Amino acid sequence: MNDPSMRSPLDSIEWPRELLAHVVTPGPHPCVHGYDLERDLAQHCGTLDLTFLALTGELPSGTQAAGVRVALLFLAPIALTEVPTHCAMLAALCGGPTCNAIAVGAAALAEQARCVVEEHRALFAWLRAAEPQFPEACSSDIPHHRQSIAAFESALEVRGLRFPALFRHRPTPLAAALSVLWLSGIEDERVLQALLVQARLPFVIAEALATKPLDFRNYAFDSPRFVYTDAPASAINSEEP
Repeated sequence: MNDPSMRSPLDSIEWPRELLAHVVTPGPHPCVHGYDLERDLAQHCGTLDLTFLALTGELPSGTQAAGVRVALLFLAPIALTEVPTHCAMLAALCGGPTCNAIAVGAAALAEQARCVVEEHRALFAWLRAAEPQFPEACSSDIPHHRQSIAAFESALEVRGLRFPALFRHRPTPLAAALSVLWLSGIEDERVLQALLVQARLPFVIAEALATKPLDFRNYAFDSPRFVYTDAPASAINSEEP
């Protein structure tokens, strides 16, 4: 801007002329946080290692990788009745390009992940030992929750991992998976959100890809009526849904 009277304080700052990358170094031999992708990571690491490295800046240890792997497997299943999957399916049903269904599903998953992390702030406080009492809302005696937790503990033990201080509180499956991620070194809430999206996105996309475009005859427009009700967490956790 040539007119000095029209210049703002920002115009006097010497701004950088290049973008600063923090994760990927491009070029003939691209690197991720300094690790050569083609000549090092591709030979010795899997996709989970690469994800951990990208999000944290470090490669996981054996126990960290094992804990994260089990936790993400138990976080992955997402039903068609949940908003992200349903939205992606509807986008595919309407006959738009596949990228629309992927984008809609990913955006809804990101919002779901944000809500999940926020709803478990008390759990993270307990994990930091900032709160002595395990949060009641994160415990459950629902039979199918207990079955899932038993399978979760078994899958961890196969990999040599035990978390008795966590499981004695009878956590919900979601609380257990988030806790294992935390105990495996994932303490940044932003990274927890990213991992939750990554774990569930393939299922959201798969449901959209399995939907036939414009096949409205197979969509349940005449589903039974239902009514949302509010109930205390204690009541929800004490009865079989």
